[in-house]
Amino acid sequence: MSEPNVQSLLGDWNIVATTLTFWRGKYAPRVTYRELGDARWLDTIEWTNKRRTSRSLSGINRLSAALEAPATSCRFAWRGKGPMFWITSEWRFVALHPEGRWAVTWFSQATLGITPAGMDVYARAGQLPELREVNGSLDEGVRALLKDVPNVPPFAGFYRTLR
Repeated sequence: MSEPNVQSLLGDWNIVATTLTFWRGKYAPRVTYRELGDARWLDTIEWTNKRRTSRSLSGINRLSAALEAPATSCRFAWRGKGPMFWITSEWRFVALHPEGRWAVTWFSQATLGITPAGMDVYARAGQLPELREVNGSLDEGVRALLKDVPNVPPFAGFYRTLR
C-alpha cells in the first residue's frame, strides 16, 4: 500500500500522545486542518483546561509540496493567527498508518522558545493507537529522515494526553 498523500490528512485529529509540555494539564486536545488554497492550510487547535473551559488557537500552514505528494515528503511553515501572528515554527508528518488511522508529527521550536521542538501522535479515533504499532512504523527509513532534523526528541519520551 502506498503512503497517503497530504490532502488525505485534512480534517480532524485527536492528539493522543505527545512529547510537548504544552499539553500537560490540558484535556482532549485536537487539531483540525482545513485547506485554504494556494498551498495553505488553516489549523485550529482546541483543548479543555483544568477548569473545563474550552480554549483554542489557530494558525496558517504553508505547504512545501503539491497536495498529491506523499505526506512525509512535505514540510509546513506555521504562523499563528490573531495575537499570535508573530509566532512561527516548522513541522511535518514523520510517520503514518497506511490507512490513515494515526500519524506522528514533528515540530520545531517555536519563535523565542515559546514551545520546544517535539512530536505528537494523532489518531482519527479518540484512543491512543498501540505504541508498538506506531513505534514499528518508525523504521530505518523514517529514522534516516529524522537524522538531519535538529532537536528531535527520543520516541520513548511520549506520554498520553488527558481524556
